[in-house]
Amino acid sequence: MLYSFESFDAFCDFCTFMNKTNYKSELSDFAKFASLYEYNSNYYLNLTGINLDTNLLEFLCPIITEFAHFVDSPELFERQITEYRKAYYKRKCS
Repeated sequence: MLYSFESFDAFCDFCTFMNKTNYKSELSDFAKFASLYEYNSNYYLNLTGINLDTNLLEFLCPIITEFAHFVDSPELFERQITEYRKAYYKRKCS
């Protein structure tokens, strides 16, 4: 899953919102890896190893689109940002 935030503030707003939800404790089980990149003045949150068995998936997908846009063809775009991006955050989540 790859999402594009128009600003770092939009990403922070998303994080603040998620920290206030009842799903806060489930966030660490949602994805195996999370990375945040800057590319062309946008910020990209790349989530890999998604846990499809969690209730968070049904909650997160509609909520994150209030703060960011889903990137179509993330595999192709991911190669491009891997070469030209600035990494801000890379973490193994579990």
